[in-house]
Amino acid sequence: MRSAAVFLRPLRHLNRRLTLLRHAHAERPAGRCVGQWEHPLSTHGQRQIAALASHWAGPLPSRIVSSDIGRARQTAEILADLLNAPAPDIDVRLREISMGHWEGQSWDTLYATHQAAVDHWGQHWVHEGPPGGESAVQVAERMHEVVDQSPPGTLLVGHRGALGILLCELAGQPLAGAFNYSFANAAPVSLN
Repeated sequence: MRSAAVFLRPLRHLNRRLTLLRHAHAERPAGRCVGQWEHPLSTHGQRQIAALASHWAGPLPSRIVSSDIGRARQTAEILADLLNAPAPDIDVRLREISMGHWEGQSWDTLYATHQAAVDHWGQHWVHEGPPGGESAVQVAERMHEVVDQSPPGTLLVGHRGALGILLCELAGQPLAGAFNYSFANAAPVSLN
C-alpha cells in the first residue's frame, strides 16, 4: 500500500506573485457528487464578484486564467469586466477534480449501489480516481503545469479541491491534506 504522503517536484518559482481564486458561490445541488459537473453561479455568487471587484486591493491582474467549467469561467469573465482587466484565458487544466462516472449522482445512490468502490476511493483518492475520474496526483500534475506557465501578476480562477491540491504541492505537504485548506468563494489568496 502506498503512503498518502505524496510530493511532486519542487517548484522553482515561489518568488512569482500569483493569486488563486475559487469561483463565486454556485447553485450546488445538495447531496450530489460534484466535481466537474456543471451548475450555475447563484445570485449570491454574482454579488460576491461585484463586492470583490469594488474592494480589489493592489494591482490589477496582468492576466486572468480560468477553468472552463461554467461557475469558474463566469466568475472570471464578470470579474475581468468589472475590473476593466483583460478577458480571461480559459485553461481546462484548472478544472476541479474529475469524479468520472459518479459526476452528478446522488451520494446516497452511490453508497447504496457501489459502497465498496466509494469506500475504496475514500481511502485511496490521492493515487486512484473514482471510475472514469482522476486522482489527486493527476490533478496536481496538471495544476503544476499551469503555475509553471503563469507569469507574475496572474490570477488563476478555479475550484476548491484542485486549488487545495495545488496549495499542498506548493507547501510541500501531502496531497491528502488538500481539503484542510479553506477556500471561501470569491476570496483571493496571494502567493508570493
